[in-house]
Amino acid sequence: MSPIRLIGLTALLRNRLPLIGGWLRRYAISILAEEDSPLSARLLAETVILNPDNRTGSAAAAVLSRLTNPAAIDAVCEMWAGKRHPALAALITGQGWVARKPPDLKVLTALQAGQLAELAEGRAEVVRPLVQAAADANPELAARASHTLRRLRHPAAQEALCRMVIEQDSPPAREAALEAGYLPQEPAQRALFFFLTDQWVQYDSLDFDRRLLRTLYQGAAPALRQRLLERMRQAGRTEFLPIITGSDYRTRLAEMEAGEFDLLAHTLTLNREWPELWALTFEAPFQWSRQIIKTLADESWRPALSEEQMLFDRLAALVRADPPENRVEVTRLFPPALLQAQARAPGRINDVAFAPGRPVLALGTGQGKVVLWNFQQAVREHVLTGFDHSIGNVVFNPYNVLFCAERTTGGGSCAFYRWDDKHGLQRLGQHSDSITALAAVGGTHVLSAGRDQRVSLWDAAGREVKQRQFPFWARALQVSPSGREAVLLHEGVDLLALPELQVTERGPGGAGVARCAAFSPDEQTLLVGQFNGEVIILQRQSPGPFKRPRQSWPGRYGRLVGLEVLPTQGVVICADAGGRIAFKRLTDYDDLGQVQSPGRQLTSLHISTDEAFMVVGSAQAALSLWDLRLLAAPRLLAQPFGQAPPDQLATLHTLSHLSQLSPPARRALEFAQCILQHRFRHAIELDDAPQIKIGEFDIELE
Repeated sequence: MSPIRLIGLTALLRNRLPLIGGWLRRYAISILAEEDSPLSARLLAETVILNPDNRTGSAAAAVLSRLTNPAAIDAVCEMWAGKRHPALAALITGQGWVARKPPDLKVLTALQAGQLAELAEGRAEVVRPLVQAAADANPELAARASHTLRRLRHPAAQEALCRMVIEQDSPPAREAALEAGYLPQEPAQRALFFFLTDQWVQYDSLDFDRRLLRTLYQGAAPALRQRLLERMRQAGRTEFLPIITGSDYRTRLAEMEAGEFDLLAHTLTLNREWPELWALTFEAPFQWSRQIIKTLADESWRPALSEEQMLFDRLAALVRADPPENRVEVTRLFPPALLQAQARAPGRINDVAFAPGRPVLALGTGQGKVVLWNFQQAVREHVLTGFDHSIGNVVFNPYNVLFCAERTTGGGSCAFYRWDDKHGLQRLGQHSDSITALAAVGGTHVLSAGRDQRVSLWDAAGREVKQRQFPFWARALQVSPSGREAVLLHEGVDLLALPELQVTERGPGGAGVARCAAFSPDEQTLLVGQFNGEVIILQRQSPGPFKRPRQSWPGRYGRLVGLEVLPTQGVVICADAGGRIAFKRLTDYDDLGQVQSPGRQLTSLHISTDEAFMVVGSAQAALSLWDLRLLAAPRLLAQPFGQAPPDQLATLHTLSHLSQLSPPARRALEFAQCILQHRFRHAIELDDAPQIKIGEFDIELE
């Protein structure tokens, strides 16, 4: 049928002219009666719907009743399924029509036509439409679907219905499967079916050692796992715990999810197995251990051993000190850093470096001296002299060898030195102008850049391995974690391959001068802090160049002076000259908090190699020292105590005595400390954790 003819017939069918309108509609019907096509069938079905009680509707219905083309019949069935008009329903019932496809329509029309025996012989594809139809708004159709579900003859259909019970917890499917006695054929699925339908006798007989369901649980999707946990919680039977824990729950605590811990604690509580619950206290994470202690205290239970009674009483006192209605939100308890000490030195402090493995700072000063200062004892260990200019850069390599470089405002050569306890101070080489940047490359090399527009790579013994001239001078540089690349910061950003000093990439940078940079641990992201306060995100997929993604850094700062990545913590720290120090999560740059440094005109930011401490330098020849271990506190309290290594005990002891923390924070840390002290009571004596001596100090240079 041509489009023009179709438009004309449609207009005739829909006309509402007086006197001749009915005749025109019946004329159009007579023409469509000759078509027997899906298109004509839809128009006729629409006419029946629009004219249910007059001659036009009756004429259209009469034509439809004579359809022989299966495609045309399918079109009428589809129209009925969408509209559910009684006149079309009567046609389907009277003619016994069953649509050929899709399966949902085929099942629905078979139910309307009363072809239930054919549906009962169907395979798996009829099950889902039947289950949906069992909840149909038409009570007669719903009853026929429910009846058919209980009389499925094909094993594949019965299996599919059981699978819907397992995967979707469908009430119509569950009722039909239980009433008809359908069961999955495979033993593991049958055990799961028994379990989810509360057929405990059958389940216990089939899966007496819980191995079938444990195997299924380990590979189950999150939704099914949650249903199993909820079913076990409702049952409250301790013999079901091996499904999630295995033969010994302690071996799997490190892998347990929150819902599994909840079930374990709930089931032990429900069965009043207090000794087992007490033992779980030393294995579970903080929140669960805390809840267990509260439960045991509310039940007036105490352990049998006197030593454990004292511990229990202390833990219970710590729990009672917090309001009972409030759950301790660990992530909100701790600031990202705590200011511990401030130190001043005569003149200007140009650069600072942490010594690896010991609580010592190297300070490069404007008076041409380097001071080694022990921040745990607040004492000066060494003063290095004999330099020709002020010291602009200091850096340690992993073997505690200190490298320092001169700078000057008056021009002239500036030297590069190394120092250690064994060899003392040694001059290694020089640049023809101020040395502007210095970085260790592993334990064997050092990279330097200067105002003479030269970049040099030196070995640790002082031999210059390679040098390269550039058309700019680098304000700063940063070496990648692997030591295979370095980024030079100037008006732009240049990436160098090491040890070749070959430029592999230029930019893209931002609108401001680059001042600081940091690589992600996998070296696929480079963060660049700029003079104008913007942090540029550069990303790549190796092999490939760095590009600016659509994602932008949240927030803006004053002039950026420091940017550091803490790989173990997964944290980025950035500091601006105004003293704001922000902490962001590395994965999504979400805000973790910020602190304000007491110094004005911040000049530098440095992190210890163990990520425990931070030092911030200012233009007032002052340093502020911060404890960063609080960043790890939420993660430490979130992991199972059974997974904690012994060295965390010393850290907890130190942090729990920090007076700047809130009382709830100190109680949470003391709770964890008590737990770990009991766990490691038979271990060898542990060393004290390093710490910053609290106070304000003057660092003497003479």
